[in-house]
Amino acid sequence: LTVGIVGTDLDSSDGTVRNGVRIRTLWGELAYQIGVETGRGGAAGFDLVKESERTLAAPGPGFLKELVGDRPVLIMLDELARHLRSADAVAVGTGRNTLADQTVAFLMTLLDFAAEHPRACVVLTLADSSAAFADNTAHVVKALRESQSVAARREHIITPTGEVEISRIVTHRLFERVDRSEVSDVAKAYQSYFGTLEEQGVDIPHELQTPEFGGQVETDYPFHPTLITALNRKVSTIPSFQKTRGALRLMARVVRHLWDTQPADTHLIHLHHVYLGDEGIANDLTQRLERPNFKAVIDSDIATPPRRSPAKATALDTEFTQAGKPPFASRRAAIVLPHSPPQGTATAHRRHEPTAADLPPGAAPGSLDRALAPPVAVKSRHPA
Repeated sequence: LTVGIVGTDLDSSDGTVRNGVRIRTLWGELAYQIGVETGRGGAAGFDLVKESERTLAAPGPGFLKELVGDRPVLIMLDELARHLRSADAVAVGTGRNTLADQTVAFLMTLLDFAAEHPRACVVLTLADSSAAFADNTAHVVKALRESQSVAARREHIITPTGEVEISRIVTHRLFERVDRSEVSDVAKAYQSYFGTLEEQGVDIPHELQTPEFGGQVETDYPFHPTLITALNRKVSTIPSFQKTRGALRLMARVVRHLWDTQPADTHLIHLHHVYLGDEGIANDLTQRLERPNFKAVIDSDIATPPRRSPAKATALDTEFTQAGKPPFASRRAAIVLPHSPPQGTATAHRRHEPTAADLPPGAAPGSLDRALAPPVAVKSRHPA
């Protein structure tokens, strides 16, 4: 038996109607889904917790034992913290506690059930910090912490994806097959190129001059290491950015744009390939991250919106594109934007730090200076 519940799909106030059954609680949805899985039917499973659903009081483990028996069952619960937030607004009984309290109590029952049944497994996700819910009432934060405490008694922790894993996960999910026969040659080309720049006295980040950089290229292939770094250390610091899901959604759009445009000399997927002229990509980095003011920066300075006068970077790129060169000004601006501080505080980086790391082999570093000669007003602070 396999059951999956996403907290954001539950409507604690009005309920969600499924085949004539109105469900408001975690246990009601669980009973319904297990009923479907066992062949008894969702309504039949729901009937076992119908009274608990009416009173919004957490049920005991009896319905689980009856529905599951000794069969193997996998129960996956996601976005519980968001469900607790909405459930906190629903009073239960005399109003001294809420549906959020009852949900935490049921979570304890569910985990006790799984502990006593060797063929039962509960997989759940909980926010690792109340910071993401700082705007909630203290009651919600308390319920969230209690749910973490309950889970800790029975948990087997699986650490969320780390920086090294992100590129592998995104590559696995987005590409049916990746030809790695030339990975070593690509890494060597980048190392040789940055070695040459160093000999020429070009100001580039120190990490690009180390032997480890080639290994990073091979690990993150087909993505450039600075793209993965920007996602992990810059964009992911925004609370509303869902690290793995957000990266997958954003990179899917980027890859689609690259496939449609087929730019020349693309050895890796660089940060400058995050084309902000694509409405979906721009929205992923602005509206979806609750940073709508950045959209005005993109339209004014980086990418020209439809039927509007050219953005500053687009106008500056005329010199380069007419000479058959890449749009260096737009690339520079697109690279700087993700490095902008997400919380409205200043951040320091050297003039060429974000961009020199994103140069493809063969690119003339002097192009950056020419692109920056007329000022491009890309913000280095979160716009007010």
